[in-house]
Amino acid sequence: YAHARICSVLTQYTARTGRAVDVAADVSLLTAPTEAALMLKLAAFPDMLTSAANDLAPHDVAFYLRDVASAFHSYYAAERFLIDDAALAAARMALLAATRQVLRNALGMLGVSAPDAMAREPAPDASAEAANPNPGDPA
Repeated sequence: YAHARICSVLTQYTARTGRAVDVAADVSLLTAPTEAALMLKLAAFPDMLTSAANDLAPHDVAFYLRDVASAFHSYYAAERFLIDDAALAAARMALLAATRQVLRNALGMLGVSAPDAMAREPAPDASAEAANPNPGDPA
């Protein structure tokens, strides 16, 4: 879900500003505690991956993904992203892009896809429901 949410924010940013995400944005502008926590978690990715490989512990990748998603959701709840301050918005988009990439890479290591959007379940077929209002009972 974190990956899809990030994709949505990045798409909204590009649509509103007409600019692509600048991964070279000035991340020194990111001073909020939730930003620091997320950046530290992302920075741990290479060492975590090395350790998981050396220890034959793929579950460590899953635990790391849970922690990154948790750090992202805390960040998402605490900060606004589509803001008037262009430099800060660009820095936040760069952090989101980095988070998206780490999530995508780690999920890929586990053989799991990283959807860009959450799929919606189709609405139940109203005509079938009308024909048998009690689906558990044979018609």
